[in-house]
Amino acid sequence: MEYIDDVDAIIFDLDGTIYNKKRLKLFFSLSFILKLPLMLSYLKVRKNNYGIDYGSKEEFQKKIIEELATKASISTDKSEKFINIFMTKFVSILKHKYKPNDDIISVIDKYYNKGTKIVCLSDFSMVKERLLALNININKFTLIKSSEDYGTLKPATVPFIKIAEELNILPSKIVVVGDRDDTDGEGARRSNMRFVKYPEKFNIFI
Repeated sequence: MEYIDDVDAIIFDLDGTIYNKKRLKLFFSLSFILKLPLMLSYLKVRKNNYGIDYGSKEEFQKKIIEELATKASISTDKSEKFINIFMTKFVSILKHKYKPNDDIISVIDKYYNKGTKIVCLSDFSMVKERLLALNININKFTLIKSSEDYGTLKPATVPFIKIAEELNILPSKIVVVGDRDDTDGEGARRSNMRFVKYPEKFNIFI
């Protein structure tokens, strides 16, 4: 328990951490069976932009829309429309197919009751809507953010550092919990935050 004694805030990743995202891509594929190449292009465009800082949410979204339009040979209007449909479907899939991990919810409750600041940071947008779709009490989160809000995606340090500033907490007193070492972990380490990989190392909280 010594590792987490001096912690003032915990940042939880959403997809793959707060809930098990097994078969998520399958559900998306079934939902977009007639537009599967477009969906895969969108995910590829996002992956190609991991860690690139565009300075603002507006510039980031503009870049993604334009790159998807180019890659899929469609107009930017159609590109933007597809992304909006994708995110709406994301919320629906979580509502009907998924539930949060009990051990994560238990730790959120435990540390919230101790006065620790609880944060959710997801790369995808509509974070609050997706938490609600999972039937999670969002009132226990001090901040609910998407990396997109800061104009980038993990492992860029901007979201992590900005969250520390908004909380007025030193990065060294923040722990990041996530399922991916290459995004959650790398972003945390670059930001001088501690990282706990879920589920392998999560028993440190129990």
